[in-house]
Formats: sequence, C-alpha cells, structure tokens
Amino acid sequence: MPFLYPASNILLDGDMNARLCDIGFSATLETHRFANKGCTTILGSCFWASPEVAKGEQSNAKVDIWSLGCTIIQLLTAHRPWYPHPPYTALLRIGCNLSPLSDAHEQFSISDVMKEFLYPIFHVDASKRPSAQDLLLHSVFS
Repeated sequence: MPFLYPASNILLDGDMNARLCDIGFSATLETHRFANKGCTTILGSCFWASPEVAKGEQSNAKVDIWSLGCTIIQLLTAHRPWYPHPPYTALLRIGCNLSPLSDAHEQFSISDVMKEFLYPIFHVDASKRPSAQDLLLHSVFS
C-alpha cells in the first residue's frame, strides 16, 4: 500500500519505490488542445507553479520541468519551494520572474553541481528550459 512521503507529491510503496504525483488539483484536458495550442488553465499547487501558469499565460509540457525542479528543491531542503512564504507571496515572486532556487540557495546549502542542474530548469522562458531527455544527460546522473 502506498504512503505519502513528507514531500506531499511523492508516493512510496512498501519496497520504497517512489512515484511523483500532484494531488493538489487535477483536471481532464482535451489532448489536442493541450498538445497543439497549449493550456491556459491554472492547475496544480501554487508553490510548484511555473511563471506562465502563475500569470495565466499559455503553457505546455515544460511546466512539468519547472515543477520537477521544485520537487528537487523540496527533496534537497526538506521544505516546499518558496519556504517560508505563504501562497500569495509565492505567486507574486513567481510572477516577478524569480526562481525558487534563489530562496532555497539563500537558506540552504545546495552543491554547485546541483545548482548547475537546476538553473536551466527555472528559466523564465519555457522554450529555453531543457527537456526531460536533456536533463537525463546531465552529469548529476553520472
């Protein structure tokens, strides 16, 4: 039976196999609408929201890359992204194109290799964020 890890979007089973999930909000999207035109509906937990989601702009699968970075920050620091800010302040900071890495770096020790891995994930321009395939090629996985 799966149980929730202290990071609220990581499930672990009895064998300690991890699965990422988002149990904050969910919605059904028309596949062709999301794939071809992008999505403008705000979904998910605000602390993991990318700038385009926080601003209600058109978004695509690159929002998941941003959210992955937020989850990594949570795993590294044992605190959610934007800690200790409340949701409204976090959304304002995201809307002002700030990175959750800047807050985490100020409060917690994060290695240079991990910062190098995370910086491109938090690029404000979603088209300049790496793909999941690109991330797997990073030295952090060597």
